[in-house]
Amino acid sequence: YYDIVFSNEIIAAGGSINASNIFVDEAILGPEVVQRNPPLSLIEQLISLPTYKNPFHIDPTTIGAIYNTRYLNLSTVKARGLDFGVGYKTTLLGAGIDTGIDGAYIFTFDNQFTNTAPVVSFLNTTYNPTDLKFRARAILNYRALSGGLYINFTNAYTDNNIIPNGHVASWTTADAVASYEFAAVGKPMGGVSVSFSVINLTDRAPPYVANPNGYSINYDGVNANALGRYFSLRLQKRW
Repeated sequence: YYDIVFSNEIIAAGGSINASNIFVDEAILGPEVVQRNPPLSLIEQLISLPTYKNPFHIDPTTIGAIYNTRYLNLSTVKARGLDFGVGYKTTLLGAGIDTGIDGAYIFTFDNQFTNTAPVVSFLNTTYNPTDLKFRARAILNYRALSGGLYINFTNAYTDNNIIPNGHVASWTTADAVASYEFAAVGKPMGGVSVSFSVINLTDRAPPYVANPNGYSINYDGVNANALGRYFSLRLQKRW
């Protein structure tokens, strides 16, 4: 069980908030990030900076808001949850069996961008943690042979990139591995093992996530990946 508070986290608001929704999320960001009706003196100060660019030739006197995208000591994050693991090992007909499950359940993942902004839960939203993830295993060992099957689960959550919010389905994938260890200790093949593994055995696609920016990347890279079924063969030598 953990209960942790991170203070003055150095972030850019764009890392957690979609830039196209800044006025929708204005209350969350606070006036330090989104400032309506900025005074002319502040606009003139920003224009005087050597990094100032105005590619669209906008009249500075018509600026109605400023969005601060710089990295700042902005955020306070409160995280509370439970990491768990349980396993059972036994022997049956000369074969070793190892089963178990390891995972994490998050109760709270609250974020406050500034002291004047409200506390907002980012749990179960796109590009943020989901409340439940786990990996289950079933491994069989018989002499020099071993094989294992693993099940990975990520819980469903809310797609807050669109209005009204959408639904992101849960994602369950399976991995498998088989290996053989050469037991001729002291000989050239001693300590040598070979293994073959398959990640995402059923070639399960990541859940669909809308992309309001028009890019053709329609999945959440924090909670899934688009690698697909992946084969690997490994030869290992231990001394």
